[in-house]
Amino acid sequence: MTVDWDETCALCRKMCRRRLHHHQDIEDAVQESLIRVLKYQAKFDPRRGRWSTWVCKIAIRTCIDLYRSSTVRRLPVDDHRDVDNLARAKESEVEIDFKALRSLSAGDRNIIELHYFQGLTFSRIALLKDMPLGTVKSTLHRALSHLRRELLAA
Repeated sequence: MTVDWDETCALCRKMCRRRLHHHQDIEDAVQESLIRVLKYQAKFDPRRGRWSTWVCKIAIRTCIDLYRSSTVRRLPVDDHRDVDNLARAKESEVEIDFKALRSLSAGDRNIIELHYFQGLTFSRIALLKDMPLGTVKSTLHRALSHLRRELLAA
C-alpha cells in the first residue's frame, strides 16, 4: 500500500486543530501522531477500515493523551483577551464560587479540588484517598449537584 504522507500529515493536523487550541500543542500532537503512525504502520489492516480512519483515531488518541498530561497549555495563544481585566470583571462571580465551595464538606471540597483544580483522574483520587472508584464518582456528583443548587440560589 502506498501512503500519501502529505495527506496523512494534513489529516493529523486537522484532527489536532479541532481538539487543541494552542499552536505549540497542535504541533506537538501532530508530530507525536505521525511518529505513532510510522511506528505502527505495519499493524494497519485495510480489511478492518480505511487508512484515513486509522490515522484520525491515532491523532485523536494523541490529542487526548496530550490534553490529559500536564504539558498542555490551557489558554490559546490567539486569545487576545486581557486576563487581568477579565479577572476584575468576574471578581464577584469568583467570590460567589468560593462561597459555594466553602459550603461543601471538607471531603467533598477536597475531591473537587483534586479533580478540577489539580487535574487528577477519578482512579488517582481513589488511590490517593483510599476510596472505591464508585465512591469518588458519587461524591463528586453529589458535590457538583450541591454547588449547582448553591449557585442557582445566589
